[in-house]
Amino acid sequence: MENPPLLVNSPIGLDTTNTTLLNDAKTAAYIGDAVYELLVRQWVAHQWPGSPDVIHTETTQRVCAEAQASMLHQLQEQPGLLTDDDTAFVKRARNLPIPKQRRSQHQEYRAATALEALIGRWFIASPEKLAHIPALLAAELPATGS
Repeated sequence: MENPPLLVNSPIGLDTTNTTLLNDAKTAAYIGDAVYELLVRQWVAHQWPGSPDVIHTETTQRVCAEAQASMLHQLQEQPGLLTDDDTAFVKRARNLPIPKQRRSQHQEYRAATALEALIGRWFIASPEKLAHIPALLAAELPATGS
């Protein structure tokens, strides 16, 4: 099935020259968490229209820490997609403090946070890069719905 056009494709009134916002990994992760969830929900709803239970199941499989860590790895494997600044930002985001209850999933949680920060940064400064997400979602996990 063809991917839908992105609903989340540009920042709404955000100052893309605000270097504090662009370089604050914690704030970018906060924004990226919401943007990534919306991108996944949009993609999943397009794949299984009218199936709320399937939509919920497919969405939760794709927004868990394990799936987000895998998505980050896939994005890093795309030639030329991440700039040197993006790569450095991902490393900083990966080193953010993590909540005690998440320490058992230490590596996955850190990678998931780094993905969310990268998505937030792209949403603010490079929204065109978000177009890579749907194709990777399609390849990321086998569909359980239908």
